[in-house]
Amino acid sequence: MVKCYYCNTTIPAGEVKRCGRCRLVTYCSKNCQTISWKASHKANCRPHPSLLLPNGGVRSDKPAKGTDERLQLDIDMALSSWLAKWRTVFQINTTLALDFAHNPPDYGVTHCLYLIVEPLEEDLAKCKKYRLVEASIASVADLDAKFPEFGGIVDDTNDTLRVRFVLQLRDMPEYGCTPLRMRRVQWSDLNILRFRDGPKGDGAADKFSEFHKLDPQTGEPIWAVMLKHAVETMEAEEATRKYGMARG
Repeated sequence: MVKCYYCNTTIPAGEVKRCGRCRLVTYCSKNCQTISWKASHKANCRPHPSLLLPNGGVRSDKPAKGTDERLQLDIDMALSSWLAKWRTVFQINTTLALDFAHNPPDYGVTHCLYLIVEPLEEDLAKCKKYRLVEASIASVADLDAKFPEFGGIVDDTNDTLRVRFVLQLRDMPEYGCTPLRMRRVQWSDLNILRFRDGPKGDGAADKFSEFHKLDPQTGEPIWAVMLKHAVETMEAEEATRKYGMARG
């Protein structure tokens, strides 16, 4: 199951389109690809190192099978394919975890959801599942300082309705997985207004207050414990349905 990066619909087999530059982002149509490029992907798209030519151009074919360049590309494509399935769940959790009912209006600019995953298979190039080992709210300034090569987490500091999550694949040198692998997904979410400006007390703004309490066993927020459990025990489509119904 492959989903469109822009509209998040499932793409039928044989109809998958990829960004010709990075080869990691999938689309269901040329229209979605064009809109996504103008909206945000143009600023985020970086050709995979295995596709770069000595003259700075991007090769049209993939590296040969069996080479390290092809292995690194396949690892990234496997991660992107898995993320496409879980993206909606992570997006819902981003808005939930940022707790706009009790934080400043620009909290989504100064903070983001930070996820670290590791594969559940030794063959990283064909990995279908990953374990979520960390789910937390991180300061954007801290992430920018920690990962300067990422080029900045936030593009527009004035857009307080645009939120994001950052996902990192844990380094695993024993499997040849050492380059920094990160994905930033950002979008505009009008639900922020519902949480930020809605009535307090029994209103929608406080609907999810229980999820921000700390779990007595792990010391983590309950939303983080539940998200880890969902990734570990559910299929992506099932988790998407459940989180979508819970958000209302």
